Amino acid sequence: LKGRGKGYWDAITAHNPKIKYFEGKYYLYYISTNLGEIEYTDEDLIATHGKSLQESQLRKTLRENQRTGVAISSSLDGPWERLNQPIIQPSGPITTITVNPAIVKGDKPNDDNFVRNQAIAISTSPVGPFQMQPKPVIDYQDTEDMSLYFDTENKTFYGIFHAHEYIGLVFSSDGINWKRPSNFEIFNKEIPLANGGTIRPDRMERPFIYFENNKPKTLSLAVKKGNQSYTVFVPVSHD
Repeated sequence: LKGRGKGYWDAITAHNPKIKYFEGKYYLYYISTNLGEIEYTDEDLIATHGKSLQESQLRKTLRENQRTGVAISSSLDGPWERLNQPIIQPSGPITTITVNPAIVKGDKPNDDNFVRNQAIAISTSPVGPFQMQPKPVIDYQDTEDMSLYFDTENKTFYGIFHAHEYIGLVFSSDGINWKRPSNFEIFNKEIPLANGGTIRPDRMERPFIYFENNKPKTLSLAVKKGNQSYTVFVPVSHD
């Protein structure tokens, strides 16, 4: 998928995907943005790279228009049919943006600091309408990229995310009321090496749990170090 161009809600980019399979169809959730009625060129978009929200009105508008949408297909090979509107708008415990699907993330309301909240929205259909729940999942610190999964053995929902310095975890028995375990911080953003050393990445984000035989098997993480980017896989222990 790519941005569909001017005139669409998903005009610019299609990224941070999460794919799910329900009753014979694949649902590819993704985030995108647009610049509304503002005229722009590809060069204008490239020029926003590295600029702060204060430095660039274009950059600020791109962020504020970020939403989550979905594309649907009966095959992983496509064709993919996109909805012409985002599936959820900011409300309740989040404001400004609805991004990084699996758990909806947006800004914390009435807070001058740059804090991203995590929130839950519920629907009886994979395409919505989704109803934002009033209780946030996390509103006490800045977090990103929550990935949600359900453990069938202990009947518990888990949400794994990245904060500024570590990868963290929250849990819930009903998917509505969320708590922090005693081992809230799973590990720092470091990669242990066989020789005893460590790699400390510039960025370690987008945690995702891979399941096999209905059990979490591997945690994957997207990493950037200098000019290199790669994925790190961490085995999940069941001891």
